[in-house]
Amino acid sequence: MPGKFWRRGDQQKYDRYLLTAWLIIVVFAATWLELSVAALGILTPLVVLLSFHIGVSVGPFVGFFAGLIGSAAVEASLGRTSTAVPVLILTALMAWKWRDHGERNFLPILVFPGGVLGGLYALYLLTTATSISAWPSLATSHVPILLTAGSAAIGAILLPIWCHCSDAMSTRLELPRFRVDR
Repeated sequence: MPGKFWRRGDQQKYDRYLLTAWLIIVVFAATWLELSVAALGILTPLVVLLSFHIGVSVGPFVGFFAGLIGSAAVEASLGRTSTAVPVLILTALMAWKWRDHGERNFLPILVFPGGVLGGLYALYLLTTATSISAWPSLATSHVPILLTAGSAAIGAILLPIWCHCSDAMSTRLELPRFRVDR
């Protein structure tokens, strides 16, 4: 009788370890992808989108800390002087509200939070990463508008794709999914 040797507490511990391993792999993958794309000169909010997805699927605090680890690695690797902590706090708050009141079964609606988070990430990096002396030249150029719009568009495209792919893998591993069965 297999149930005789298998206790529920062991199953919960196994799920916790599997979830921890899954989070490490996903944070590493998002960090690596963001660094690879950044090497091409494209600003992508992958770690922020990851933070939102994990915040809705697992919990806002877990999503915040996963985003914090990923963004710290990205910022240290790219030599940025600012951290994305304020954006991650807003992402955790947005994930908390989306978890309770947002639509989780219809993935195309995720274009909205993906665009908002991508735009916030780009605006924050533009305001903190550039020096004060560079603002007059940036204010007269179209570069900040293009970076913000491009990051918002990338976020709007990638968040539904990310949630779909992650849900497919999480279903097979029996981990928390973004979509809920209602």
